[in-house]
Amino acid sequence: MNRLSVRVHLLLYTEDANRAPARYRAQWFDAVGRIAEVGEVADG
Repeated sequence: MNRLSVRVHLLLYTEDANRAPARYRAQWFDAVGRIAEVGEVADG
């Protein structure tokens, strides 16, 4: 039997991340450059 391990990282872009509800703010970004930084941490 094959076992798969799948990860999905959802990062969302908006013009103003502060407008997102507090519990979802970690997934919202208003600076595209910061999304790349998060990807590096997730892969580590």
